[in-house]
Parts: sequence; C-alpha cells; structure tokens
Amino acid sequence: MNAAITDTIVYRYKQSLYLNITNSCTNECVFCIKKFSKGVGKYDLRLKMQVTKEKILSEINKEINLDDKEIVFCGYGEPLTRFDTVIDVIKAIKIKYPSIKVRINTNGHANLIYPNRNIAKNLSDAGLDSISISLNSENSKKYFEICNPKFGIKSYDEVLKFIKECKKYIKVVYISIVEGYADTLECKKKADELGCKFKIR
Repeated sequence: MNAAITDTIVYRYKQSLYLNITNSCTNECVFCIKKFSKGVGKYDLRLKMQVTKEKILSEINKEINLDDKEIVFCGYGEPLTRFDTVIDVIKAIKIKYPSIKVRINTNGHANLIYPNRNIAKNLSDAGLDSISISLNSENSKKYFEICNPKFGIKSYDEVLKFIKECKKYIKVVYISIVEGYADTLECKKKADELGCKFKIR
C-alpha cells in the first residue's frame, strides 16, 4: 500500500483538482470527515501550517492537466475563512486556465465571518463559475444539533440568506445535504423554491 501523501494542498478526484487550503471551520458537524479520517484516499489533508497563495498556485501548476474539467475549493476546512486568498487564487486560475471551471464547496457562513463584505458579488467578479452550499438540514433546530455552528442558532437562517445572495451573482448554485442526516424531500423543496440545483453527498 502506498504511503499517504502528507500535508496535501492539491488532490485529484476523477477529472477535477481539489484545493485544501485550510483546516479551520466554523462548524463542527457530527458527520465531518475529520472525526473519522486523516483525509481522502491516499491524501492526508491535515495541514501543519496555513498555506500561502503562492504555494497554492505552485501546486496547481504542478498537478493541472489540460483536460481537467474543474478546480474545486474543498478540503479539510471551510475555504471561505480565507476569503481574500480564495479571491486571489480564482483570479489567477482564470487568467492562466480560462477554460477550466472553478467551484467552491462551502458551509455558507461567509457573510457571518465577513459581515461588511459583499461575498457573493466579489466571488462572481473574480470569475467563480459555481458554488455548492451545505444546507444539511430542513430547519434551524436540526442544523444546530448536527452542525454545531460557531455562530449559534441564527446560522441556519444566515445560510439561507447567503444562498439567496449567491443566486443574484453566481451562475450555478447548488444546495447540498449529507445523506441520512436531513429530510431529503424537504431540502429538495427548499432548493427548488430558491431556484438552486440539489445534490446529496
């Protein structure tokens, strides 16, 4: 068996590159991979230090294939806790690899982390193609119980507000849930009402 690839910043799944840029998160979800695994497959996603924009771009350049379909911000933490770095990396990707789509997988807390920033517009202006927002529950009580948000019981309503903001600016918006933890039909109904695509993780 191959040894784990440690301190991984860029990892591959099918025809996409995934960016693991932080281990910090504003949720402590009961289903979080951090509770059960050091990473994904052969990749150890535990980071020893905060990685720089330059290091992220260097790793992308090493790993990218011209037939890659997408670059996804999704790792061991919440990527938008490093909002400015995300913006800079998206812009750099779009300059060097304009044909490759860029997506962010997020818990939807960005407006709570940065209350004075227009997050959705800034992401769109940088060139973001799609965003997948983890709703994870059909109501605030359940969300609070399974996601343990740092921002408390108001977090669920704020995630819904963030979804609505993203719909104004970003081309494709997904709402996602983890199978077995939410009422699928109710969450799908919310996605339909908000005009979002829906996926089960």
